[in-house]
Amino acid sequence: MVMARREAVRDAKRRPGADASGARAKALLASRDEFWARSVEHLCGPQLVDRTVVVLLHFPVPEEKYGSASLSQGRVFVARFGPHRYRVWWVHH
Repeated sequence: MVMARREAVRDAKRRPGADASGARAKALLASRDEFWARSVEHLCGPQLVDRTVVVLLHFPVPEEKYGSASLSQGRVFVARFGPHRYRVWWVHH
């Protein structure tokens, strides 16, 4: 899951206008959480549920910059597409 977290942060840094410096990430397997497993299955079918990691991101930016604390948070779905290859396939927020 460490590689999935790294890929999620790298992906956030590549987004235009994003300030992902100091981002913190928490990861959990979609298959171990009923809500996320159903979400993944709904989006692309059951075959990806066991390979998907849900990464919860928090960007430490001042609330004044975005006007809302929730805008400094994000959720992305990262899947394993090979032994050491992870890719963000859905940006939830």
